Amino acid sequence: MGFKKNLEELMSEPNEMSYAKVQNILFNYGFLLRSIRGSHFTFNHYLFGRITFPCHNNKIKKTYLMRIKYNILSKNNYASNA
Repeated sequence: MGFKKNLEELMSEPNEMSYAKVQNILFNYGFLLRSIRGSHFTFNHYLFGRITFPCHNNKIKKTYLMRIKYNILSKNNYASNA
């Protein structure tokens, strides 16, 4: 799937999403994969710091998806105000 479709899915607040889709979104927004420790993935962004979330059975739960969504929206607001 493409970035735009993955982002639309994230914005619709699903109960869970695949890791590949979330990774695609984060990479397109400029996040870099910093580390993997067990089931926890940590991504960094030069302006907005770190996002860490667990991934079990290739799925990311809604709680963590909402944190990612909030981080992306705050990034967009910062960029539009700069």
